[in-house]
Amino acid sequence: MKSLNVLITALGIAASSLAITSCDNDGYSLGDFALDFATINPGVDNAYSLTLDDGTTLWPAAQNGFYKPKENQRAFINYTPLQDNFEGYDMAVKINEIIDVLTKNPTVLNTATADSLGNDPIRINQYWIGDGYLNIDFSVGFSPNGTKHFINLAKNELNGKENYYNLLHNAYGDDGTYLGNGYVSFNLDSLKKEGETAIEFTLAIDLGEEIREYTINYDWAKPETTPKAISLQKNAIQMY
Repeated sequence: MKSLNVLITALGIAASSLAITSCDNDGYSLGDFALDFATINPGVDNAYSLTLDDGTTLWPAAQNGFYKPKENQRAFINYTPLQDNFEGYDMAVKINEIIDVLTKNPTVLNTATADSLGNDPIRINQYWIGDGYLNIDFSVGFSPNGTKHFINLAKNELNGKENYYNLLHNAYGDDGTYLGNGYVSFNLDSLKKEGETAIEFTLAIDLGEEIREYTINYDWAKPETTPKAISLQKNAIQMY
């Protein structure tokens, strides 16, 4: 496949290669910034705070532009640290840029939903669990004709296996001339069981030539359970 090199934003930098340089007295240099994933925590009158994958809490003391927060929303953030231990938050920051990531709840795979969820090929480049979300960096074939693809994490009710989930992709007949990359986050609250602190589940994907399975241990007592190396240089593919 051809590669369509379109950046989703000017955030096309590997976040794992960035570091925040601290100055004396817990201060920060004016040019310091970081890129990361975060969960949006809406407040009153469009105020919001953010939680990073490792549980760090951020208070946006300043921001570029206007952002309307939504519940259970994941986002890419470019931020500048301003002050540690700010009014109950781990850090006060300036939000330089914030972009929503496709965020969904798991659904179910059964005879009624199988056709609409699709079984078109999809590849996982990397995945991790952070702040109670399964985050997936994926690649699919697409064409630049504006066709929206459908992506879901679905609990399989057809194969009789316990805690078995399929990552499903419906391309709606898109011809796949180009290779498109993107991110999606799935809220894992529905996997939690009362009286337990962790669950092991299978994540299965259809590569086209084979079904690949990943065994994932979700421990909701830990904010972040899987290391990640984030690259925000992603192609502009439309997914829902």
